[in-house]
Amino acid sequence: QIGAFDHSEVVGDERRDVRRRLERGRAQLLAELVVVRFVISAHGAMRRKQTNMERSSYRAAHVRLRGVNALGDPARSFPEAVGRYEIALPIASGGMATVYLARARGAEGFSRLVALKLVHEHLRAEPAFLSDLVEEAKIAGKLHHPNVVPVLDVGQDRLGTYLVMEYVEGASLSGLFRAASAAGTRLSQGVTLRILFDALSGLHAAHELGDGHGGLLGVVHRDFSPQ
Repeated sequence: QIGAFDHSEVVGDERRDVRRRLERGRAQLLAELVVVRFVISAHGAMRRKQTNMERSSYRAAHVRLRGVNALGDPARSFPEAVGRYEIALPIASGGMATVYLARARGAEGFSRLVALKLVHEHLRAEPAFLSDLVEEAKIAGKLHHPNVVPVLDVGQDRLGTYLVMEYVEGASLSGLFRAASAAGTRLSQGVTLRILFDALSGLHAAHELGDGHGGLLGVVHRDFSPQ
C-alpha cells in the first residue's frame, strides 16, 4: 500500500508538472501570436499607406508623362510597356536590373500581374552578362518549388533583355523588421526560424536540381541575401 501510495503521488506530481509546462507554453505562444499580429497589423497599415502613395505618385507621373509625350518630349521616368507587358510602376532596383510591376494581357479580357526584370542600360551591350542572365532564367524555369519564385517568360525588347516572374504580393523581410522596430519589438524566434527554414528549402531545391540524366546540375546560389 505504501508503494502504491508513493507511486500515485509521483504520477500526480508529474501530471501537475506537465500541466504547468503546457500552460506556460500556451501562454508564451499566445503572447507571441499577439506580438506577431500587432507587427503584421502595423506593417499592413504602413504598407497600405506606402501603396496608396505609390499609386498616387504613379497616377500623377502617368498624367504628367502623357502630357509630356503629347508635346513630343521622349523623356520618361519608366517605360509604358516592355514587350507585350504593360508597365505599372517600379518595385525595386539593384546593380544589374530594375524590377517593375507589370500586367500581362490576353484574349477575352484575361490579365495577370507579374514582376518584370529589365536589365540596366549600361549592361545591355555586355554579351557575357546577357548570356549568364538567360542561362539563369533557363535553370529557374526548371525549378518547381513553393519557396522559389518561378520565371514565366524571357524576352528581348528594344529596351533590352527582360525576365518575367510571378508577382508575389506581401511584406518583405526588411519591411517586417522596420515594422517591428517601429513597434518597439522584434520578430519572434518562431517567425524568424520559419522564414529561414522556407528560404533554405528553396535553396536546397535549387542545389538538388537534376540534369535529367540521373545527375545534378551543380547549381550553387551565390547571391543569397534575405531582404
